[in-house]
Amino acid sequence: MIRKLLTASLVVLLTVVVAGTAFAADPFTATGTVTSVGATSFEMDVEGTLYTVFPPEGFDLTTLMVGDMVDVEGEVELDVVTATSVVIVVVEEEVEYLKSGFYCENPDAAHPVVQKIADSQEVEYSEVLAFFCGTEEVGHNGLGGIKLAYKTSEALDDGTTAADILQMKEELGGWGKVWQYFGLIGNKPDQSDDGGEEPEVVESADSKNHGRGNHGKPDHAGPPDHANNDKDKDKNKDKKKDN
Repeated sequence: MIRKLLTASLVVLLTVVVAGTAFAADPFTATGTVTSVGATSFEMDVEGTLYTVFPPEGFDLTTLMVGDMVDVEGEVELDVVTATSVVIVVVEEEVEYLKSGFYCENPDAAHPVVQKIADSQEVEYSEVLAFFCGTEEVGHNGLGGIKLAYKTSEALDDGTTAADILQMKEELGGWGKVWQYFGLIGNKPDQSDDGGEEPEVVESADSKNHGRGNHGKPDHAGPPDHANNDKDKDKNKDKKKDN
């Protein structure tokens, strides 16, 4: 009887040990794609297997979006991961530039002027480099033109970006037409002259009249006032000789 009880107890003990081993948490390290985001957890796909991941305390689930790549570390049990670390993987897309050259072919090597423009405008270096080297969306531009695009964007202050302005400049065929379109010089093509003041925000070299305006020649134009007096004196001398 005692032997039977001992045997039964041993069987139960072995069952508990085996069950505990089967459901023990295993170390987990994997990179996967976020498929859904909930209030307290998210799901990720790792080579066709879906895992429910509970992130560590303090992790902001609102920073995750479906399609994000994440590196997850922690423990897994029955496809449920208790994470100790969740890191969003930033995938950098390769940009095919239209223009060749050292800086366009080596975007990690900072072009000094491109960097200066980026710093002054507080934008990413890659944005200015894309304007300089050219993409399918925005053709390549000179550094001076890029500066004008940012200045025009600042002058408008209506959400029109430097990229929008560079595209418009290419479509319209010149800076003067861009500025006229926005009413920065002259009248907009689709508006009549209502007598209002024109904003003198951007001034092109073509639009400068060097002080002439509508007031005729500047004061210094033409011969000095006393020049005719000298001519009159010469005429009087000639008359006296004839007499």
